[in-house]
Amino acid sequence: MPKQKKKTEKKFETSAAVHQQARDDRRGAGYENRNPVPVFWIVIAALLVLFWLIWDYTGTTKVQSRAPANESVETPLITVSTLDFTESQYGIEMIYARGGTFLMGCTPEQGEDCYDYEDSLRMTTIGDFYIGKHEITQSQWEAVMGGNPSNFKGNNLPVENVSWIDAQEFIGKLNAATGREYRLPTEAEWEYAARGGRQTRGYKYSGSSDVGEVAWYEGNSENMTHPVGTKKANELGIHDMSGNVWEWVSDWFGEYESMAQTDPKGPDEGTLRVIRGGGWGSYARGVRLSNYFNNDPGYRYNILGFRLACDSTCNLPRIFHNDSTIEAQ
Repeated sequence: MPKQKKKTEKKFETSAAVHQQARDDRRGAGYENRNPVPVFWIVIAALLVLFWLIWDYTGTTKVQSRAPANESVETPLITVSTLDFTESQYGIEMIYARGGTFLMGCTPEQGEDCYDYEDSLRMTTIGDFYIGKHEITQSQWEAVMGGNPSNFKGNNLPVENVSWIDAQEFIGKLNAATGREYRLPTEAEWEYAARGGRQTRGYKYSGSSDVGEVAWYEGNSENMTHPVGTKKANELGIHDMSGNVWEWVSDWFGEYESMAQTDPKGPDEGTLRVIRGGGWGSYARGVRLSNYFNNDPGYRYNILGFRLACDSTCNLPRIFHNDSTIEAQ
């Protein structure tokens, strides 16, 4: 009996070796392994691909912007996100900007127009956030603050003659009324959005390399502000990030670090706040994407306004704190 057992084992080993050789021969001749892939793993792979597609393109569709009938301009492809929302009580439209990495500063498309004080290039990474589709208008300011400090009057004109401190007061009252946490954009967020975020086409101004298509500036403004949203939007669907009014951002003015940064918020302290975008009195050179300036946070003038930003979670269901009670809205 032991002898028979040994013979059987040898036969089994020989059979296994033959099958292995046959498989090796098939591979060597260019045949594929025909063993079927379990259905379970096919389903898992399909779900992973679907998840990746949803993650990469979440909530975005592409539409063509429309120019006024009396204008002939190139219509850029604009990304419209289903995550965009409107603060219905005040009509403040917010655009969802998906984060990314970009070169901040005097980039090549700016040519020789960069001022000496403009910073050298630095790689900057920004997380997802919301930013206002328009500059805050006078009607929106009045609805929150109860008055209008602007020099040029009109409901749909951008509010101006407001300081950085005034903007903070507006934001505080708006947040109390809405339960959200609005804020000014950081300078890096502002420039990323002005450049068109992930949809950037490398324009010199926000939305075009033709300044007149996208900006109210010294060459066409007739020395006054104009209703928001009347110039062509940029790649993210945002208006007036070049021209109309200079916009306060949250950062203190100071030296930038040349190393790559993620979500930079500027210096920890300072005496001046940064303004971006140029205004109705600026030359074309002044409303470029990389240009910036600064002012005292208490300074008011008819070229100074702002737009809002908030974190990517600010459109989630809110919790209101009212007389020590909490009510989910």
